[in-house]
Amino acid sequence: MHLPWTGVRQIFVLLHFACLWSSTWSFWAKPVLRRNLDHRAIGAAFAPCSPLRLPFTRMQASILSTSTATPVSGALVNSTSASGQDRGAYDDALTLYKTLRADDDSSMADKVHTALDVVEQALRLYGPSHVFASYNGGKDAVVVMHLLRAALARHVQAYDLDSPAPADTASSSPSSGPSTIPRPRLVYFEQPSTEFPEVKALVSQTTQRYDLDLRVYQDVPFAQGLKACIEGEGGAPLAFLLGTRKGDPNCKEQETFAPSSTWMPAFMRVNPILSWTYGEIWHFLRRYNLPYCSLYDQGYTSLGKVDDTRPNPALAKSRARDDAQEGGEGGGAGGVGGGEFYPAYMLTDWDLERAGRVDKKKEATARAVSNKGVEGDGCRAVEEAAAAAAKAAAQGEGKTPVMSAKASSKGWNKASGGQSKEAAEGGGSRESVKTAGLVIIGDEILKGKTSDTNSLYAARRLREKGVAVQRIVVLSDNHADIEQEVRRQASLFDVVITSGGVGPTHDDLTIKAVAAALGQGVQENEEMIQRLQDAYGVASRDDLSEGQRKMALLPEQARLRVPPPPPSPTPAPTPPSAFTTEAATVAATTATAAAVVAVASKTKVWPILMCGNVYVLPGVPSFFEAKMDTIVDHFLNHFPIYTRKIVLGLDEVEIVEALNQAVAHFEPEGCVFGSYPFYGETRPRVVITLESGCEKTVEAATAFLIESIPKEAVLQVGKDDDLRGGEGQVLDGEIQGRHPL
Repeated sequence: MHLPWTGVRQIFVLLHFACLWSSTWSFWAKPVLRRNLDHRAIGAAFAPCSPLRLPFTRMQASILSTSTATPVSGALVNSTSASGQDRGAYDDALTLYKTLRADDDSSMADKVHTALDVVEQALRLYGPSHVFASYNGGKDAVVVMHLLRAALARHVQAYDLDSPAPADTASSSPSSGPSTIPRPRLVYFEQPSTEFPEVKALVSQTTQRYDLDLRVYQDVPFAQGLKACIEGEGGAPLAFLLGTRKGDPNCKEQETFAPSSTWMPAFMRVNPILSWTYGEIWHFLRRYNLPYCSLYDQGYTSLGKVDDTRPNPALAKSRARDDAQEGGEGGGAGGVGGGEFYPAYMLTDWDLERAGRVDKKKEATARAVSNKGVEGDGCRAVEEAAAAAAKAAAQGEGKTPVMSAKASSKGWNKASGGQSKEAAEGGGSRESVKTAGLVIIGDEILKGKTSDTNSLYAARRLREKGVAVQRIVVLSDNHADIEQEVRRQASLFDVVITSGGVGPTHDDLTIKAVAAALGQGVQENEEMIQRLQDAYGVASRDDLSEGQRKMALLPEQARLRVPPPPPSPTPAPTPPSAFTTEAATVAATTATAAAVVAVASKTKVWPILMCGNVYVLPGVPSFFEAKMDTIVDHFLNHFPIYTRKIVLGLDEVEIVEALNQAVAHFEPEGCVFGSYPFYGETRPRVVITLESGCEKTVEAATAFLIESIPKEAVLQVGKDDDLRGGEGQVLDGEIQGRHPL
């Protein structure tokens, strides 16, 4: 029977997919195909069956051993041997993979595991010979290189790609024959005349140490080099692992897997560390003792070329930071590095990562601004000249320097009676408070029927305004206990916030207890009666139920506070005409304002009850949080708190002496320290937090403490003091033993 060509194509397609998903066929065919077929030949065999070439299937990945590099004349200047990977390098990579998977560092584990998953997926889809990592010696590229070699080792193990070459007899031991282990493939686009020698040294050393398959393209544009690389692989679809992170200039809307732009050769961009922060990059490199370019220890935070990269001015140690900008055109390691700058992992404002990447046109401006000198004293932390230089260097990135402190003009102002500048200039109905107490009321909390989330939410929101929560008390539904605690806290703190015990039922005692604590009686509040009538749609108070009217019984001097209405919209300009008069314009503006007020009055905004310095809030978390947001956003002035966080890879007992010295020196200046060890993790880790109302103090304390700690123990330094992980995960680990970095 003669089959038409269409029928033949259909049969081949069916056979192809049957082969891919049949485990029985895969196990039978695997040893035969390994010995007799090249992976590109397999893709070509099925090419007539599909408009897509298929070099990236699971079956093909499982039979792939290694690839041969095809030199491209005039572009490819170096390609390492195409032989299999050295067994020692493979074992080292597999050990790294197991370490990464087993490590339970709660601040990093999720992101590391996700990144490994992404790389493993790329290897599964495209095959080891069709996955390249872009390797330029920068910190992000170094991280990706290690992720690739670790994931590839696991891929080799999972798909049994590390057996001896076919020439060996069955009697030979697995480790005696030539290696068929595919080597990690990387590509380096080098500009020899402008590359840092330190970068080239790192690339060379790591290529040898980890037995990498590196292709080097010199003096070719990036897109042209990619095209040459793809052509060198016979035009097969390739995946390139990149060190792109959110916020990078070239990131834009990229996702983890992102096809190349239309103007570039066709390939798949794979971004395994897309969601990582600057601090997490350093945490990874230093936690696992992975080598990186020596320039980073000399104050460089983002490496470009010799003629456009300087040490980051935000890391300058000396007070004469303007000298950092005059290290010469070369700006190499011997220029302005040395001991004048802190290492890159000490940058606290991660938005300033690229502040050392100098735009030539703005460099003169940066110098001129930095030469203005410093005026003022006190908490004008680190001179404004350095801040201006860092800001000028970061222009175009939309970033603001924070390592270089700004004048704390909005902080606590003794000259204005404790008010902030914001309040002194007319902050409306905002109060200037520095301390707060919380009274959480409810039998259900004390009996373990539910958890208290309101105090945590209130403490975090108040801290955003610089308000220190100094006491949290949980009480039962007892009138005397509530009255006594509210009276005590109201006399001790600037503001008190209660949660729970408000409503129409028998156990809602908070309002009466608060009134008694403040020496007031309770009575029906006329404004509240009107709001209840509007809410329940009744014409008079007599139409309200007993329970509804109970909610109008408030302390005699109660205030019902609502957030201010949104600003009135500016009326659109009226085109000039013979009929436009001043009176008509005024009338139109008045009508617009009246309409806004009418809309605001109809909006069902439930008021917040305030008695003296006590806010009385409901206990239902959603209602409580909404009212806390209103209080923080509309009723309180802001007092800045400057914070730092130092993550260390050692046991807490090893820093006791250094920490005690820092506390003795800086606590009298208003710096508060916290030490938080994490137990139950496979490696030691402790987080040190610092905070102060003066940025100069907290920066000096941070520098003092780090100088007292072995530098190899510092994993990262940040400007926050949050004890949660990268995705808001609460860190709840434990430290045991000592592990060298």
